Amino acid sequence: NISDLLHTLNSPIAAPSFEAFLDKRVCVENYHSWKAIMDFYALGEGLEQMKRTKAMQIWNQFFEKGTLQEVNVSGKSRNALMDKLFNESEPIPKNVFEDVQKELFYNMLLDAWPKYLKSEDYQNFLNELAVKFSNGSLPTKLPLPREVMLLSLIHI
Repeated sequence: NISDLLHTLNSPIAAPSFEAFLDKRVCVENYHSWKAIMDFYALGEGLEQMKRTKAMQIWNQFFEKGTLQEVNVSGKSRNALMDKLFNESEPIPKNVFEDVQKELFYNMLLDAWPKYLKSEDYQNFLNELAVKFSNGSLPTKLPLPREVMLLSLIHI
């Protein structure tokens, strides 16, 4: 489910479990690049030099051919991103990473996410959350996947 993955990626409680799962399977680069892009967008308006520097760091880490964390996106998206980033006569567009970020998200949604939901890692995560909810050590106002939200209703 798209919204469940989005909630997980944005949850300070659920995201580390998903990240650890991806790391074990040596496919964490999509997650790391997605998060780096979200950090880029959090810079907001203005700050052109800072945005250009951050954008180039993201390019060098995830999109440059042959890097250790190179992500798998289409040549069309990679080339379009390169055209936007390396045109120094224009400011970095607001949506500079939009196409590649969509691809990264759908790669996770169609490949890693279903595997994670069937994994022992996910079951362990849910069991740990059930314990935390039952002893009151976990806030219930954070963005969490549907299963975790259901656990919170059981333990309120």
